[in-house]
Amino acid sequence: MAVLGDNTVGATLSVGLVGDVKSVSRFAVASSLQFTTGYHYLVNNGTAAQAVRMVVYDDLAGAPGTLLGQSIEQIVQPLDVATPPTITGVLTPPGTLTAWPDGWVQFLFPQAVTIQPPYVWVGLHRGTTGANVKGRYNIGVSAQRNDVYSDGPSDPFGASTAGTVQWSTWIDVSPVAAVRGLVHVYSYPAGRAT
Repeated sequence: MAVLGDNTVGATLSVGLVGDVKSVSRFAVASSLQFTTGYHYLVNNGTAAQAVRMVVYDDLAGAPGTLLGQSIEQIVQPLDVATPPTITGVLTPPGTLTAWPDGWVQFLFPQAVTIQPPYVWVGLHRGTTGANVKGRYNIGVSAQRNDVYSDGPSDPFGASTAGTVQWSTWIDVSPVAAVRGLVHVYSYPAGRAT
């Protein structure tokens, strides 16, 4: 497995992520790849939980195009000073947390997603209870669009607003299995040596 995306903890903490919006960052793809797991760096220092799902779109002339996959929903819980916070699916390898409950939230896809060169767009579709969850980012290429959460992410992405946010988000990719060559079966006449 290999990283495709940005697996660094972004230098900037976003404002609260408004609900019913999807926001994706563009990453270069060199060859056909597939994945079933993604990660996004998130923190919820708001007052309520917020539902989010990871979305992946192909590239259409430099903008997000067709929906390639959406993850199973995650519920990101808020910080509770009296109780240790929980972020569903959080990964906390050494050195990745900057301030609890920041962390890499894991997103599982129900089936393998295949991506192709030259680019893929990866990000989040955010639930209606908005502006609680925040993300970390660096400078990059992004797109954003209003999209009601309850009926799933639109396909295609649709007209979007361009941005310069490279979310701390990545997918765990592997090469698409090569197509095996045809197998030729030879038969010999009866009694002939093989």
